[in-house]
Amino acid sequence: MAYEQLLHELNRLQRRIYESYREYNTTQDNLDSRSLQDHFDQQARQRKSYYEAIREEIKRLDEIPDDVTRPFGDAADEIFTDLKTLFSSEDDRLILQGVKLTEHKLLGAYDQVLAVATVTPALREVLETQRAEVQRDYDAAAEELAKIEGAA
Repeated sequence: MAYEQLLHELNRLQRRIYESYREYNTTQDNLDSRSLQDHFDQQARQRKSYYEAIREEIKRLDEIPDDVTRPFGDAADEIFTDLKTLFSSEDDRLILQGVKLTEHKLLGAYDQVLAVATVTPALREVLETQRAEVQRDYDAAAEELAKIEGAA
């Protein structure tokens, strides 16, 4: 049972990482700030590497990772994200709010995997390193959002 829970949580985590990657990748061109565009590009590349690393960890368990790039259940969420991006163009505040929400969900997914008893020490190290970096990025987005909201 604990093994199945670990596999379930790892697949859930890879889905959240993919959502984070997608948020950064699809919204960077809609930002006003060049420095935010560069930051989002860097974050998208980082999340892609996290996604690939988690998929490799699932393979190390002799399992096939779920394909989370176009899950049917998330089709409505993807349409909403695309519409939100379209309507929030040129509004860094709305985009950063979306990023914060996505990253908050991602942090929760890391916590869920880390709570599973069968996480190996090597996997725990990978997860804790990634989670710490996501937390740092979440805090930076919150700080940037506070600057924008303070200037408004």
